[in-house]
Amino acid sequence: LSDMLRGKQGRFRLNLLGKRVDYSGRSVVVVGPKLKLYECGLPKEMAVELFKPFIIQKLQDRKTVKTVKSAKRFLDKRDAVV
Repeated sequence: LSDMLRGKQGRFRLNLLGKRVDYSGRSVVVVGPKLKLYECGLPKEMAVELFKPFIIQKLQDRKTVKTVKSAKRFLDKRDAVV
């Protein structure tokens, strides 16, 4: 059993690690002097990419944009008003 799980060819590494999934990101955890102990900082670029579908929906709800295509263009410009 342990041989099946161990190493690069083991079930754990082959099936569970290294797979791409939606709504996930990878970064380095560092200390933030302005963050509280229960808070987590996220780079703005990563936040926009991870939450893009939700941001697009909010932009449409607020009548900032009319279509999904125009919302994507709006986000690609990276306006400060996101």
